[in-house]
Amino acid sequence: MGAQLLVSMVAVFWIGFLGISTPHCAPNCEWDLLGLNFRGFMIAAGLIQVISMVLIVLMRRRRQVRLVPVFGIALTLILCALSAVIAYKAMLFF
Repeated sequence: MGAQLLVSMVAVFWIGFLGISTPHCAPNCEWDLLGLNFRGFMIAAGLIQVISMVLIVLMRRRRQVRLVPVFGIALTLILCALSAVIAYKAMLFF
């Protein structure tokens, strides 16, 4: 669970820094899309953490409980990659 929390925090910081690192597109960036992308990713990362904790508590007596953080990390990384693509599109880098 600690590794999942660490991955989630790093991913949120990375997406946040993508949103503020706009040196080349300052007059043309889609600022609303960047803000909504960051907020949406923060909410999704938080929900993944909460759902993982609930599933861990509910499945604590089963062997499959060890897979919950792995799936949480994988889902966070997939959403991070998707959010990074959206951020780059909003900064007009593609």
